[in-house]
Amino acid sequence: MPDICYLCGREILDDATRDHVPPLQFFASSLRRVVNLDRLVTTPAHLTCNRSYGADEEYFVWALSPLATGTTAGDAITRDNAAKFRTGRNVKLGAKVLKEFEERPSGLYLPHGKSIKRLDGERIKRVIWKIVRGLYFLETSTILPEETMYSVELISPFDDGESDLSEIYEMVKARPSKGAYPGVFDYKYLDARTDAGRIHVWGMLLWDKIMVFVAHFHPGAEPPRPAVT
Repeated sequence: MPDICYLCGREILDDATRDHVPPLQFFASSLRRVVNLDRLVTTPAHLTCNRSYGADEEYFVWALSPLATGTTAGDAITRDNAAKFRTGRNVKLGAKVLKEFEERPSGLYLPHGKSIKRLDGERIKRVIWKIVRGLYFLETSTILPEETMYSVELISPFDDGESDLSEIYEMVKARPSKGAYPGVFDYKYLDARTDAGRIHVWGMLLWDKIMVFVAHFHPGAEPPRPAVT
C-alpha cells in the first residue's frame, strides 16, 4: 500500500521522499558528522510538499539560532551561518536577520547592551506547525490537517519576567521527554480532554534554550468557527 504524505494527505505514488522531524537544518554541520543521519526520525512526504518549506526552515534556523547562543548546538549553527555569510552564501538572508535586531525600536532607548529581536511570525509559525504535524503523524499514524486550529507560544531565554504559561502547558512540562536528539531537539506530548473538548498539546525545546508550546484541537472535534460577516 502506498505511503501517505503527512503534509497534503494524499497517497505517494511518485515524487516520494522522507522528511526529517525535526528538520535536518536544525543540525549544524559539525553535529551531522557525529550523528548517524540514517537513524534520524523521518516521515513520508512528497518531495514537492517537503521542498515548499525549505526557505522557511532556513529562515527559521537563521532567525532563532542567535537566541540559542551559549549552547553547543546553537553556537555550532551560528558558526555555520557566519561561515556561509563570509563566503557569499545566504548573504541576503543573513542581512535580513541582522536587521531584525533593533537597539532603538520605534525610537525608544533600551538599557545598555539590550536590543529587540523582530521575527517574521508567519514563517516561524509555519515551520513550527509543520514540525507538530510530523510529530502527530509519528504519534498517531494519522494526518493532522493543515487547517486545524492551533495556538503557539514561543519563549526565548531572554524573555523578561515570568512566563505566562497556562496550567495545561505546565502539565506538558511535567510529562516525560520523548525527544531523541539531546542538545538539538526535545519534545513532550499531552493528549487531554478539557471543557472545550479534546486537545493535543506539545512542548518543544530547541537547541537547549528556546521553548515552544503548541496546542490544537483534535481533528474533527474543533468548535465551530465564527461566521464571517
